Amino acid sequence: MKTVQRFIGKACMLAATLGLTAFGATSASAANATAVEYHYSGHYFMTAFPDEILAIDSGAAGGWKRTGYSFKVQDQPLGGYRSVCRFYLTGASRGSHFYTADAAECAELKTDLDWKYEAVAFSVPSRSSDGSCLSGQVPVYRLYNNRLSGVPNHRYTTCSGIRDSMVSSGWVAEGEAMCVTAASSDCGYPVVDTGQTKTFSTSIEIAAPGSGQTFYGQDAQFAGTQPSYTKSNDGLTVKDNVTGLTWQQSQTAGDIYWTDAEAVPVALNKASYGGYSDWRLPTIRELYSIWNASKGWPYIDTNYFTVSYTSQTDLSHAIMWSSTKYTGLLRSSIEGNVGAEMAFGVNFGTGHIKAYSTSVGPKHMVRAVRGPIYGTSSFVDNGNGTVNDQATGLMWTQSDSGVGMDWEHALAWAQTKNGEKLLGYSDWRLPNSKELQSLVDYTRSAEATSAANVGPAISPLFNTSSITNEAGATDYPYFWTNTSAGGKDGEPLVFAWYVAFGRAADASGKDLHGAGAIRFDAKVTGKPQGQDAERVFNYVRLVRGTTD
Repeated sequence: MKTVQRFIGKACMLAATLGLTAFGATSASAANATAVEYHYSGHYFMTAFPDEILAIDSGAAGGWKRTGYSFKVQDQPLGGYRSVCRFYLTGASRGSHFYTADAAECAELKTDLDWKYEAVAFSVPSRSSDGSCLSGQVPVYRLYNNRLSGVPNHRYTTCSGIRDSMVSSGWVAEGEAMCVTAASSDCGYPVVDTGQTKTFSTSIEIAAPGSGQTFYGQDAQFAGTQPSYTKSNDGLTVKDNVTGLTWQQSQTAGDIYWTDAEAVPVALNKASYGGYSDWRLPTIRELYSIWNASKGWPYIDTNYFTVSYTSQTDLSHAIMWSSTKYTGLLRSSIEGNVGAEMAFGVNFGTGHIKAYSTSVGPKHMVRAVRGPIYGTSSFVDNGNGTVNDQATGLMWTQSDSGVGMDWEHALAWAQTKNGEKLLGYSDWRLPNSKELQSLVDYTRSAEATSAANVGPAISPLFNTSSITNEAGATDYPYFWTNTSAGGKDGEPLVFAWYVAFGRAADASGKDLHGAGAIRFDAKVTGKPQGQDAERVFNYVRLVRGTTD
C-alpha cells in the first residue's frame, strides 16, 4: 500500500496522507456507512472509509479532530443510488478534497491533470428529475472557503445553520452537492463558546499567561464555535445560526410555576407567534446554549435578547424555566418545601443553572424555542482511558483527578499532565462551563427516585470519584471549569464556575439545587458562598480538542 504525505502551509496535513490509498468498500453488497467530518486549522475533511476513520481517530493524522457532524451513506451503489467520486487537488494550489455525485462532473474532472481521482467515496440516493431532493431526503450543502486561508478547501454539511454561519464568515455557498435520507442527517452538537475573552488571577484581571506560566489554560485562551445570531425583521424572534434553534427575542411577561410553563408555547402556537406554530419549552442544554459570559450580569447577549428581572431592586434574578425535570427531590430546608419536585432553569442574571421547586415557592419566566432538539451526546469508550463524544468532537479523560484542588492548582495540574503526555496526549485542558455541561446526564443523580438512575450525573462510561460530603453522606464531587465567574458592577472575577455531578449541596450537605447544577466557588479559600457548600478544593476532568 503506497504511503502519500502532503503538507499544506504550517499545519494542514490532509487525511489523504494517511497511507490508505486503496479505500473502496470491499463487501459484495452495499451496507450502511457514516460520512464523518473532521477539522484541523481552519480546514475540513470528510470520509466514510472505516480504515481511514480509524486511523484519524487514533491520531495518525496529527491534529485532525471530529467536528461531531456526520450523515449516513451506502458504501457501495444500490438501485436508485448515485456514486460519489472523490478527488484531490494536486496542482500548485493543492489542498482540497472534492466530492461530486454528478457523473458528468466526475468524468470531466478525471481528464483534468490538476485533479487526482482517488475512489468512489460512497453512494447516495438519486435526486428528482429537476435536481431537487426527493421527499424524505435533505440536501448536502457544498461550501468553498474562497482561499481565506490561502489554500482552497471545501466543506460538505447537511446543517443549514452551519451553512449560514460559514457564509457569514466569508465562505461561498456553492449549492447542493447531493442528497441523503433525512433520518440519516446528524448535525451533531456544536458547543457554542462562552464568549469569555479576558483572563484572571484569583483577584484581578491579568494579561493572558503563556504556556508554563501560572494561570495558563483559562477559557479565553481557547477559541470555540463563536455565537452567531440573526434577529427577525419584526423583532419577535432570534435565529441561532450555530445550533439552528429559533428563540423568542423576549421572555414571557410575568412569573409562573414550572407546572404552568407548558401553557406558554401552547399559547404562542395558537397565535402563530413570529409566524410559527411549533414553539416548545427548551431543554436545559438548549437554554444554556444562549448563555454568554462576555460581560456577565446579565449572562446573555443583550444585542439580540431582551432580559428582564423578577425584581428591579434585585438584578440577580432573571430565571428561565427549561423542560428538564430533576430526577431527585429537594432535600435542603433553606428554600423550604423539603421533598418538593424540582425542574432546572438558567438564571441569566447571575449565570447559574439550578433546580427549582416546580409548584411552590418563587415563580420564574419562560423563553420559548423552536427547531430540532439540540444537545444529544454520543459517547464512545476508546478503550485507552479516553472517551470521545462524537457529537461535540471533544475527547475526555475517562477518569477524573481523584483529588480536589483549588482553581489555580487545577489549571497547573492540566499543564503537569501535558508534560507527562497523559494517555499519549499533551494538549489537555480544563473544559469551559458549556463543555463540561455537555457531559451532564440529567436522567441520573445521587437523589434519583428510581434506583436505576442513582449515581453521578454522568454516563457510566466515565469513572467518577466518590466523596463524603458535609452531611457525612456518600456523594460525588464538584468539577472545576476554566471559566471565571462574578463580575457584578465591574467586580473582579474572583470566582470560577463548577458543575455539580453529585448533590449541589447547601452548607450542611443537603441537596439544594440538584445534580447537574452549575454554580461558582471561590478560587481560593476565605470567600464564603452563603447558603451553598463552599469547597474550593474541587475535582478535574480534562478535555482536549475544540468545537470550532
